[in-house]
Amino acid sequence: MADQDLSSQLGDAVKNARSQKQALYLRGGNSKRQLFGRRCDGNVLPVDEHRGIVRYQPEEMVLTARSGTPVAELNAATKAEGQYLAWEPPTFDTQATIGGSVATGAAGPSRPWRGGVREAVLGLRMINGLGQSLRFGGEVIKNVAGYDVSRLQVGALGTLGLITEISLRVMPLPKAQLTLAQESDAATALTIMRSLVRRPLPFTGMCWSEGQLFLRLEGSQRGVSGLHAALPEFKEADESIWQKLREWNHPALGAGGDHLWALDVAPATELQAVPSDAIIDWAGARRYLRRDHDCETAQGIAAKGRGHARKLWSGNSTEPVVAPPEKAHGAILKRVKHALDPDGLFNPGRLYRDF
Repeated sequence: MADQDLSSQLGDAVKNARSQKQALYLRGGNSKRQLFGRRCDGNVLPVDEHRGIVRYQPEEMVLTARSGTPVAELNAATKAEGQYLAWEPPTFDTQATIGGSVATGAAGPSRPWRGGVREAVLGLRMINGLGQSLRFGGEVIKNVAGYDVSRLQVGALGTLGLITEISLRVMPLPKAQLTLAQESDAATALTIMRSLVRRPLPFTGMCWSEGQLFLRLEGSQRGVSGLHAALPEFKEADESIWQKLREWNHPALGAGGDHLWALDVAPATELQAVPSDAIIDWAGARRYLRRDHDCETAQGIAAKGRGHARKLWSGNSTEPVVAPPEKAHGAILKRVKHALDPDGLFNPGRLYRDF
């Protein structure tokens, strides 16, 4: 598919929808429809043809792309320059777009060490609910001008506007990688993780799955080559675990209608307080729980670890998939929503029942 700028056409489509009082469902590659959020009954506005890398400055480690650009395309462009998107967004068989990655906030195993989507976003252009094109942030890492609406879009599931262009920070690609593993139950794995994160070793992945504790270390070829000696109790293991976690195709994560909750909590939270019967990732900070819980129950469990819960594989759900914000926080969110989308055109109900 050819690169093209459809900003003007997308703006006109939003204006037309507003004049006809029609809600819109913003669709990129449609790769995460079943994975995140609630059902949305708006008219589909495709964004996937609005694509292409606008600017890429490897020496500045900054890349700007249109929102419909496939993540796989950005991965190829940055890899050619010895760089990468450090939060490891999923590609979903090349269907995932960078706009969808920002809207969902999906991040891979390196999240605790390399940062997530929010840390990578420098600025963006978007179309608001009036059909106006707005710009927030910039294209330099030390930009602090204006309101931080750019990062506010991360995880908003398209409810705050139609993203048209995104500027991102990229990082140098590690020269070497080492994956280690040892047999362990979940509780013991958490104890080991708490001990390991205090050590000055270049971890970029730490998870427990199916009776195995996995570690990933990255760095220079020379630096990585001697790291196994620092962890003699571990054995070298297959590195495919990280790709499976990144692409959400690990068997333990299931798919479709399976009941799966992602609980993001304080890493040191004991297992009996916030359990996991699928996978523990992010050195204990993310725990996948396969239970047929409602949102209130799941959030109650996550709260024991000072965290929050989010239901996955929920694209057609009409029930809450994330706990509603507290009253004061919710009031602020609604004011922001009204300022950017006064008529509630974008993805109504996708994030919250009335948002």
